[in-house]
Order: sequence, then structure tokens, then C-alpha cells
Amino acid sequence: MDCFKVKPTKTLVRVFNALPINIPVDVYGDGILIFSELKYKDFTSYFYVPIGTHKVDIYKAGTKSNPIIRTSLRLPTDQIFTIALTGNQGEETLLAVDEDIEQQPSKQDAVGRTVNLCPNIEFIDLLLNDVPSLNNVAYRDETPYVFIPPGIYNISVKDGTTGNVMSTGKFEYKVERIYTLYIVGDAQNIQMVQSVDGNTYVCR
Repeated sequence: MDCFKVKPTKTLVRVFNALPINIPVDVYGDGILIFSELKYKDFTSYFYVPIGTHKVDIYKAGTKSNPIIRTSLRLPTDQIFTIALTGNQGEETLLAVDEDIEQQPSKQDAVGRTVNLCPNIEFIDLLLNDVPSLNNVAYRDETPYVFIPPGIYNISVKDGTTGNVMSTGKFEYKVERIYTLYIVGDAQNIQMVQSVDGNTYVCR
């Protein structure tokens, strides 16, 4: 795909629906419908946001009353963010996840990190091929990017308090890609969503 140009007076963002209530939503910015029917676990495409403070409203898809989220958002320019919709019902909020433009993809390794968007688990642990990889990642925390040998990994999510395995899955990590593994859902249905981050494609 074409590379992204980082513009001096704008921020490059996308929206990720990680709301555990598992419904599609409509996304409004400054009163204008930007994306409709954004399904649970889906991302929008990246788009440019001008400098300044912007009103953000999130509604259940097809409605225009009783917003799920109503807030204002101001982001630094010259950067890339995923704006995650997260939180339990009645406590929904936005989380701006920085995709550091200084982080470059590697020709020898994949690059990856993890973000915990599961509000019902205090801490999570992560195992790669049954080997402990991360411990005590709190809700809304993001781990630093690290280099990962390319390959297919069996990844397990454990409750950091009880040690119970909450979710497992296979994910491929490729060279010249920067990934975030989002942990989403609630305690009864934790899932993992792997994303290639926009900083993979920054024009350099």
C-alpha cells in the first residue's frame, strides 16, 4: 500500500470499536457523521484530523440520541493514533493509543506490542508458545514495542490474578510490519485482535 505522509498541522488517526457491549456504532466528529456501522473489533481507515480540539460523539448505529460517548479530544500534531472505544456499559470512554512514528519496521524481525482493553480483568499475562512473555499488563496500558522473530505463535491470555487462561489463538508476525495485539471483551469472552499499525507505512 502507499505510504502515509505525516502532515505538520494534522494528526493521522483511526477509530477502533473495542466496546465489550458488542454493538455497531456511528462515529461523529464536530457534529458530522464520519463513520457509520463500525462493528465490534473493527477499525476505520486512517484519516487526517486538523489541529485543535474536536467534539466526538459515539452513538449506537442508526440512532442520534443518548450518546454512548460524548467528549472532546485534542491530539498532538505530526503523529499517528488509534482511538479506541473502550469501557464497561455506562463507563465508556476513548483511549488514544500512540503509534510512535519514530518506531521503524525491521527487515529481520517483526515489531510488536500489546494493549489491554479488557475492563473486567485487573491485570493480564501473555504467553507466546507457552512461554511467559508479559506480566501484569493493566487495563488501558500499552507495552513498549519490541522486536519479535518472524513466525506463527500460539498466544495465550491469562488472568494475572487467578492464573486462569482466558483466551488462546494463533497469530503470524512478519518482517517489515509493526503490530499491536489488542486484548478486548469482558471476563466471559476475552478475545485478541491483531492489527498492523500505521507507523509501518509512514513515508520515510
